Amino acid sequence: MNGGTFANGKVRIGHNPIGTDLDPVSETESRASSRVRLDYLCHSLQRSAKIRPMNVPSYPDAADATLVGTYPAIAKTGGGFVWDEVLEYRVWCHPERGAPDNEDGNDYYLAFATYAEAEAFFQSTKGTEEPLALIRQIEYIDEPEAGEYHHVKDQRIAEWPVEFLCRPRRTRNTIPDFLSPNAPENRLDILRGLAKQK
Repeated sequence: MNGGTFANGKVRIGHNPIGTDLDPVSETESRASSRVRLDYLCHSLQRSAKIRPMNVPSYPDAADATLVGTYPAIAKTGGGFVWDEVLEYRVWCHPERGAPDNEDGNDYYLAFATYAEAEAFFQSTKGTEEPLALIRQIEYIDEPEAGEYHHVKDQRIAEWPVEFLCRPRRTRNTIPDFLSPNAPENRLDILRGLAKQK
């Protein structure tokens, strides 16, 4: 298969507990820290369902389709407020909920280069979670305490709910404008794409 279709059939195994995706970086580490990373890629998942793209929301494709399925299974969860790149879309599979038990009872995910493919797989496969976006943040906003924001210049890779991608992609002015003493009262809504900056 070409890059972008089921990540060339590559699968990652790991424990994937249900968690809450929040903006503050400091409140979103539980899912990543509890996941057990296995440092290898497993055999191809044999699929019986025929996957076809559907009319789904438009989200950015992976920045490099040839790298889909090669990123570490362990990742942060939510947080950071802004995004720079989409690396892949992940659909987590749970054998205990009815997904094919191809990995000795372990939870695992399939990685996709497009949201449409991930959503189609989710819709057609029992025991799966809704797609998540694996994103890269080159710079981001940390909120260690409610209302306390810090500009962090360090790479961070996180799983995000795909709806967060409705936020505008970070530009060089996004974070400085947000942290400016002259920032409007609705700066969080602007950051989240819910309001336009005047």
